[in-house]
Amino acid sequence: MLMKCICGIVPLTSGKITVNGKVVGKDADVPQNIGVIIETPGFLPNYSAYNN
Repeated sequence: MLMKCICGIVPLTSGKITVNGKVVGKDADVPQNIGVIIETPGFLPNYSAYNN
């Protein structure tokens, strides 16, 4: 849940998240260009790790 909130996927309903002394969404914007895998990643069994 924390990572989803940091990435801006789930809005905070209470509290605050501080990263490097800056409050996310107030002092620091939610990252615009970010790629994350929050849940279990799915891999195609017929492909190598590089191609996945």
